[in-house]
Amino acid sequence: AVTEGTAGTEGAVSEGTEGTATEGTEGAEGTEGTEGAEGAAGTEGTEGTEGAAGTEGTEGTGETSGEVLVEAGPERAMKSLLSVETAPTGARVTVRRDGEVIARNPSPFYEALDAGLYRVTVEHPDFQAIERDLRIDPGLVYVAVLEMSQGDFAGILRVVTDPPGAEVYVDDRSVGSLGTTPFQNVMAVGQHRIWVERPGFDPVEREVEVSLGGQAAIEIPLERRTVGRLRITANVRGAEVLIDGERVGTVPYDGEHPAGDHVLTVRADGRKDYEVSITLGRGQLTPVQARLRPAESRSGAWVTATMGAAAIGGGVALNLIARNQLSDLETERDSGQLEAGDSRVTRGRIFTVGSYAAFGAGALFGLLSIYYFVRNTTPDSDGDVLETREWSAGAAPTPGGAAVGIQGTF
Repeated sequence: AVTEGTAGTEGAVSEGTEGTATEGTEGAEGTEGTEGAEGAAGTEGTEGTEGAAGTEGTEGTGETSGEVLVEAGPERAMKSLLSVETAPTGARVTVRRDGEVIARNPSPFYEALDAGLYRVTVEHPDFQAIERDLRIDPGLVYVAVLEMSQGDFAGILRVVTDPPGAEVYVDDRSVGSLGTTPFQNVMAVGQHRIWVERPGFDPVEREVEVSLGGQAAIEIPLERRTVGRLRITANVRGAEVLIDGERVGTVPYDGEHPAGDHVLTVRADGRKDYEVSITLGRGQLTPVQARLRPAESRSGAWVTATMGAAAIGGGVALNLIARNQLSDLETERDSGQLEAGDSRVTRGRIFTVGSYAAFGAGALFGLLSIYYFVRNTTPDSDGDVLETREWSAGAAPTPGGAAVGIQGTF
């Protein structure tokens, strides 16, 4: 009986993990012996049949060999969340996978889905049903927006620039800017062309794909323009504008020039020139206001110069006449034909003195003309170089065709 009780104990150890109590019953036969009582402990293995998988049988033997190891199952992929919003709300949203309906609820619709390819159908009694395929990747949130009247799904377009504050145009520039960066808006699913412009930076044009339920996000670093812009106004319309000595246009003037130092000249007939050194910054607009003052009148200078020239001319003529007469008189005197008190002698002297007087008057008028030419009694032309501003340029359509639009801040 003792031996059988021992056998019963072994049965409790080996089979207790499986919840088998049959051999434990054999151990009950050992109750007649002292040690057989230990075999009776094997009857506790019957409790293993209640779901403890013989754990109690293990405790009956006091052995650690009855521990149970639970094998972990395969790890499941993380689900994703699909959100469908419609306008108007209440449209029935059905999600199918391989033809099987996975979920069906009215909008706004929310459903956790495994990764895979799905078919999304949206139905509304007042609009045509819309179907689109949607691939779901694990661990993401998909937001699908549907304007039933437009008959298509929409996604989200996000545009970020460095620096921010750029104007964003989408598909049609004539519509105007849709907002400034950082920009986010709902867009129809598909390919879109965007333009991004910020004063002082080169405009950027990009193609972007907006997918169903996804967010198309692009980041654009903006580059400073390598030229500066000069804008000139003056109190004399049509005054000439020269940059570094080269004529570039007339007032009012708007033009691009390489960034850096330049010499600006604004001039007009009857006005004093205005000249100033300027520095054009990259991607910046430099406004200049010129005030052209009346130039000094030179009419007196021209009059005196003319009179001086006439006087000198008269002096030359008188001097020639006097010399001719003197020559004739000397010839007659040498031949003995010159009569005493000949009036030609007096006239020659008068012509000679007159020529000298004419030369003196011509010199005086010449000095006066020089004075009038250099005299400066009116104020010089002046102006203001205003604070530089950011600026941008881009094509802007007009009724007659394309043109260039300039945008600045004053």
